[in-house]
Amino acid sequence: MQQKLSYHRFFKIIFKIIKYFFINIFVIIVGFYVLYLLDMKFKVKNIEISGITNKFNLVGLQELNGKNILLLSGETIKRDLLMNNPIIKQINVQKKYPDKLILIIETYRPAVYFVVDQGYFILSADGRILSKIKKDYPQNELLPGGIPKINYYQKLNYSSWKNGDYLRYKDIVSALHFLKTALDLGLEINTIDINGTNMIALQMKGKKIIFTTEKDESVEDYQLNTIIRQFKIEGRDFDVLDLRFDKPMVQFKNN
Repeated sequence: MQQKLSYHRFFKIIFKIIKYFFINIFVIIVGFYVLYLLDMKFKVKNIEISGITNKFNLVGLQELNGKNILLLSGETIKRDLLMNNPIIKQINVQKKYPDKLILIIETYRPAVYFVVDQGYFILSADGRILSKIKKDYPQNELLPGGIPKINYYQKLNYSSWKNGDYLRYKDIVSALHFLKTALDLGLEINTIDINGTNMIALQMKGKKIIFTTEKDESVEDYQLNTIIRQFKIEGRDFDVLDLRFDKPMVQFKNN
């Protein structure tokens, strides 16, 4: 009798073990199935972009498709896209559940072509290299986009710089600053020649303006604004406007 009870207790324990085993297996299977459904539901299927015309040029965008939106970090997306796409200035990442990413992008605008030893760097207004071009345009040809060209007194090495780097040389930074000042006045600049810190020449059709980094930029800005506005009122034009000296020197047309 005692032996029968022992067998009964043994089989009861075995039955409980088997029952709990299958219950656990069932729970695990159901859990994985729920996770699978959630993963499928929250996979990124749509990426909406505003502020950029050609989203297919964005490096790293395709890798976001199919990722679980719940596990994606907006800050990580922002960091990676900024790092891999120098053209992006600012980016805002929004999640729209269950499967949509919204990217609001502000891009840099190309400001100049900067001549280097094997082609050009396309720079933003603050000197950031947006892209590099290995192409030789004819000397007097208007470059694509209608933006001016910078000729630097020493040719920088094409391979030593990468997209996203900044050209922080004082004369280059000043040249970009004076270019903006001139453009704000409605002047059409074709070429900028930098022959050292003492001569930054903005070349226009039939005339030029010369600046220097050895004067206060705000003083040169003020002088340029005053002179150009006065000439427009008087209907006069000039050949050369030299702002390197305390008193600007002007060479007028037909003089």
